[in-house]
Parts: sequence; C-alpha cells; structure tokens
Amino acid sequence: MSSYATDETDVKDMGRLLTVMAGGSASDVWARIPAYAPIALMFWLVHVAFRFRAGGPVGVCDLALAALLFLPWSVRSRLLRVLMSAAAYFAVYYVAFLPLLDDIAARAHWHEIPALEAALFPGTNPVIAVQAYRTTFLNVIFCIGYTLHIANILVPLLFFLRTRDMANADSYSSSFLACGYLGFAIYLLYPVVPPRLALPEVTAVTPPWASDAWHTAGSWFRANPYAAMPSLHCAFPVLSYLYLRSIHSPLRWVFLGMSIWLFVGTVYLGEHYVSDVVAAMLVAWVAAESVRHMRRWSHDRS
Repeated sequence: MSSYATDETDVKDMGRLLTVMAGGSASDVWARIPAYAPIALMFWLVHVAFRFRAGGPVGVCDLALAALLFLPWSVRSRLLRVLMSAAAYFAVYYVAFLPLLDDIAARAHWHEIPALEAALFPGTNPVIAVQAYRTTFLNVIFCIGYTLHIANILVPLLFFLRTRDMANADSYSSSFLACGYLGFAIYLLYPVVPPRLALPEVTAVTPPWASDAWHTAGSWFRANPYAAMPSLHCAFPVLSYLYLRSIHSPLRWVFLGMSIWLFVGTVYLGEHYVSDVVAAMLVAWVAAESVRHMRRWSHDRS
C-alpha cells in the first residue's frame, strides 16, 4: 500500500527546510520546494495560456494567482502554513476563474458527457434515474452532504493539529492543494456544464427549508458554474480516505462513508454526472501519488 504520510526522513527534510529559510545551507534548497509545486505550476501555466487565448495580457491578477499558489509555503510556522492552505485554495478559485468566465462559457461542453453516459448506460441516464427517487428526506440528506465540502478538507487538518502531528499536516496540505489545483486545471482545459443546467429533465434540488438562501449562496460561491468535471466535492473525501488509510487512522472510515454519500449525492442533486465522480477518484489518486513522488524526489536531491 502506498503511504502518503510523512515518515522520519520527511520530518528531517522539513527541519532542513526551516534551516534553509533561516539562512542555512544552500545544499538543502530542494527541500524548500513544496510537494504540490509541479501541479500548481502546471495549473498556473494553463491559466496564463487561456488568458492569452481570451485576449487578455498577463497582469496583476495572474501575478497575484502565482503568489497565492505558493503563499502557504512562504511562512515558517507549520501551524500558519496549514491554516493558510485552505484559505489560499478558495482564494485561488476566485482569482483564477473570474477573469475567464466569458471564455469558459464560450467553450463549455453541454452534450459530450451526456452522450458518453448514454453510451455507457444504454436506455437510461443515471442522473435522471437517481432523481426519480426524489423525496424531501433525501433532498435534506444529500444537501447536507454537499454543503460539507470544506469539512472534507478541514477535518483531516484539524485532526493532525489536534494530535500535534505537524509533519503530516504539512504533507496532507500539499496533497489537497495538488488535488484542488489539478481539478482547476481540468476545469480550464475541459469545462463541462453540470446536468442541472444541461439536461432539461434534471431538477436542481435545493434544501426545502432554505431554497432562496441556497440559490443566493450558489450565486456567491460558484465563481465558475461550468465545473462539473471532475467533482472536487467527491475528490476530497477520497483523498482524505487514501491518506488516512495509509497511516491506519480509524478516521478513514468516516471519509469512506463521506465518499459514498457524495458519490450518490452529487448525482442526485444534479450537480455532477457519474463520469465526473469517476474522474474525481482518479484526480485524488494522481494528486496523492504526485505529492508522494515529489517528496521522495526532493529528498534524494537535498
């Protein structure tokens, strides 16, 4: 089983990182590179390419994006670094997509994924089939799961902070940033319209007690409405499960359950296709593996 946790060697590497940042040996420079750096750099280059494509020169927004991508790793305190990672992730989402919404909307794919699922599931559409079982109870259950998106990031981080395992908090922070930024890059490369907008037979499900507030929150937090593929709502609990499983934490079972909850829930709510859920699992695995290999590569050269 692959281990995404930080072992004793990684802890020593991180100690050398702090030494270098304080003016230590230049031979430890490789340890300064965060493990999510390759994916973050790839995402930034994709963003810049589409900025040029949309006719906008690289400007303050793009430089701010580059700074935000690596901001958490510019601080020495591991505690601040972990806390800043979640904040930086959401800030990057808005800074990256707001300037490109018109271009994304013009390139959004409306029909390809429904056609793919029609080929994979002849005679039925999974989203429509699941929504045939809509009830008020299920609306409530799956809306609650969907709103717990940030909990799939914060709970593992708080777990490591609570146990004072700052080395693994660092490592997990890199993993979830890599997962998020890989998803963001795909949103730019292949924007997909969610089924609630693309399929007239699909109903956008809202919680029965707060439908107006749900729509208002959606208008505020959906900086990019064409972000169906992959489902990061599904990717993050999968990532958390993979990571916590590698350190044999009982908390892994919580995230296995959360993964299943969101696999069904995101389709039921009309937010994602089954294909988006499968892509989410792949993105989570690729992100975790890339961080693991980057840590090993950095160690071999430091």
